[in-house]
Amino acid sequence: MLDDSEQDRAEGETPTIHHIIKSRKGKETRTISKKRDDDELQETSKTIMKAFTNHFQRAFQPIEVQAESVKESLHRITQSINPELNAALMAPILLEELKTTSISGQAQ
Repeated sequence: MLDDSEQDRAEGETPTIHHIIKSRKGKETRTISKKRDDDELQETSKTIMKAFTNHFQRAFQPIEVQAESVKESLHRITQSINPELNAALMAPILLEELKTTSISGQAQ
């Protein structure tokens, strides 16, 4: 959000009326004032936040899966990979490789 406080301005700079109005309008347009949740209209910031919290809790709950189906899928995937490439993928990461990438800060 825009902040029209003193810290955002250079020394001696004063905002114009245009900048103040533009800043306030920007804040108003980015504020959620109403939300419909399960056919109920939420109008207070507390109920709006609770509605969003409930929504995301439901959206990101663990999904039940069949363990056998996961095993079967993984089994089929590993069968299609060349055994030589599969061995390279399963090889442990060496300490020297870890140090090299950590020091440089870039993938090598």
